[in-house]
Amino acid sequence: MDNLELQGFTQAYQAENQLILKRKWGGVIIYFLPLFLGVSLLVITPSFAIFHVLILALPITYLGVAGVLNKVIYTFDNQSIKIQNKPIPWFFPKDKSIPASDIKKIFVLEMQRKKNRVVTGKSYDVYVELKNKQQILIQSYEYVNGNNSLQNANKLRDLISPFVNE
Repeated sequence: MDNLELQGFTQAYQAENQLILKRKWGGVIIYFLPLFLGVSLLVITPSFAIFHVLILALPITYLGVAGVLNKVIYTFDNQSIKIQNKPIPWFFPKDKSIPASDIKKIFVLEMQRKKNRVVTGKSYDVYVELKNKQQILIQSYEYVNGNNSLQNANKLRDLISPFVNE
């Protein structure tokens, strides 16, 4: 099993017939948890506080914990692409297994952000396109001050390509 250096992924390794990529979610929502829990305790009526905790605080806490602990695991092999969110169960997007025969192509797309018709930023996104025209984003590389975002995107595309029936 060969360990790979691949920006944007916490782990990347390739075995004989398999490529496995792991990346963490983001845990930004965890910073808002004290706000939601604190507001619940400050509310005057107990019934509203219980409602607030059940409807807002618990789902947001679940999201925050999942955001800190979870990672997306992409497994590419000759039969399929598997996309899993672990270790905490997640309901959207659900884990997927896509047969290799359903894959049309893999490509890099330059995305530009504009404000008042002026380009304010860009990224290079790696997509897998299915035969039904659905596109699945694998990774986005933000372009900042001449970094290697295009090279990183092309490297990822080239690593995945042998597992895609183009």
